[in-house]
Amino acid sequence: HTGGGGNEPQGREGFLSKLSFSKSKFSVSDKNNFKNNVGWAFSPTLKYCWGRNPNLHKNCDDLIGKKSINSSPCHPELAAPLVADEKEAYKGGCSQSISGSSHRQKCSTICTQKSNVGLKAQPTLISVSSRRRSIVMQCLRPNSPRRIAFTLAEVLITLGIIGVVAAMTLPTLINDYQAKETVTRLKKVYSIMNQAYLQAQNDLGTIDNWGLSKSEFEEDPDTGEQIVGDQALAQRTLFWSRMSPYLKTLKTCINSDDSDCLSYPYTLLGGYSSGRNYEPSIILNDGTSFSGGWINNPNCGEKDLCADFSVDINGANRPNVVGRDIFYFRVYKHKINPIGVVDDTTRTFENYCLRNSVKDFNGYGCAAWVIFNENMDYLKCDGLSWAGKHKCK
Repeated sequence: HTGGGGNEPQGREGFLSKLSFSKSKFSVSDKNNFKNNVGWAFSPTLKYCWGRNPNLHKNCDDLIGKKSINSSPCHPELAAPLVADEKEAYKGGCSQSISGSSHRQKCSTICTQKSNVGLKAQPTLISVSSRRRSIVMQCLRPNSPRRIAFTLAEVLITLGIIGVVAAMTLPTLINDYQAKETVTRLKKVYSIMNQAYLQAQNDLGTIDNWGLSKSEFEEDPDTGEQIVGDQALAQRTLFWSRMSPYLKTLKTCINSDDSDCLSYPYTLLGGYSSGRNYEPSIILNDGTSFSGGWINNPNCGEKDLCADFSVDINGANRPNVVGRDIFYFRVYKHKINPIGVVDDTTRTFENYCLRNSVKDFNGYGCAAWVIFNENMDYLKCDGLSWAGKHKCK
């Protein structure tokens, strides 16, 4: 502290003389500006200046106040008690005034806290005067004072990456979910049908006592083709009249003009269309529809095929593809079996459940696989068999 001719601010005598620092980080280029001015004192060591002359005071502030302190957490020359607070806004960054007797502790604490969140603590001297000294602690991101959030480019890049990943994974997730739902619904239908068949047998006797006769094709008088005629339709009606009382039947579609009972086209597994339509016979409360009821042998024995039918687990809703939502079953004397079981010799799984085949009846052999293996992996890979692998992986 150098003498100031008695012009130092009241109450501050000896204040700076008590501070000892070996090296100053401020520099004032023109020290001669202060030598010949009465009422001013200048410390070559601390480089603080004060006085009562407004013009000189302004020059001093300009020279010193523009200097930044780059050390962290706090510059040693500023770690001294300050007289008063001075709130100053800093554009593009967050700031806090530091003052009072606990200045050193406050300065260190704030710098440390800010550094912990990835910001650079940079205290800056904003004013030095005879009446008030203040320091603003600026906590800024390195090399970017205004960067406080993600940029638009970063957000767009992130959204693009998420979109690509979703496009790659969503189809697989949706297919897996649909396959599990199909397995659950088909197993439920299989259980319901067998229970109804057993109840019908308890009340009416075995199927050979139901008064059925073999369904016959008839010749179309216009085209000469073999078609399902009146006799076969009558047997279908009789078969479902025996079964429907034991099912939760919503609608009976035999000779019905109901819009829900209208026939609709379907395709075989592999995409081949045989030109046939699915014709609902009865519809259950959950939307499941049954078709057919072709009587193969009304006087069937223990191991003989008595009849067959198909089921669409979601009615007229898509995809309406055999092996995806349409499945075939066979009726024996004491049970109902899904087509394609291990000992099936006519519509085997290995030959009639092929995802890339376009032959007729393809997809008829898938029902047993879905029910007993509880998967639809035949839609994803080849080479599955009852004697070999049962899953793609």
